[in-house]
Amino acid sequence: MAKAMLHDTVPAGLTLNPGGPPWGYEARIRLHGCRLDWLADPWRYGTRTAEGELGPDGFLGELVPAIGMNAYGGPWVKRFGQGPIEGITAFQPIETSSVICHADEKWLRWFGCVWSCKIFDPDIAVRLAARWFGGQAAEMNWVVWE
Repeated sequence: MAKAMLHDTVPAGLTLNPGGPPWGYEARIRLHGCRLDWLADPWRYGTRTAEGELGPDGFLGELVPAIGMNAYGGPWVKRFGQGPIEGITAFQPIETSSVICHADEKWLRWFGCVWSCKIFDPDIAVRLAARWFGGQAAEMNWVVWE
């Protein structure tokens, strides 16, 4: 299990709390070989409610309860950028932190980060992301922040 380190030296006036309880858990996910039509579809990230707002469906709506979290409001899903970096970015606040997604349509990759102060099963996040975006290969780094 990877362990996040702040610095080898601590700036003057700051102290670390070695041996304290973890503050958070982070799953950094990268999918390769995704389907372009799925990466580029904002509805796959979160769907619209009758009022036109992004609602709790799609990947984010399924992921959040599947990892034992509660959404804090609805997701934010936007397409922006220019040229090869144009794509969708999605953000879902959760009561214990957030889920962030980025689509790389040029190279058919999807990047996601689930960060929470409450522990969760990162393998669930990887499996759901691969199913929603058609990833043929996945990488995941698990970080425990102390």
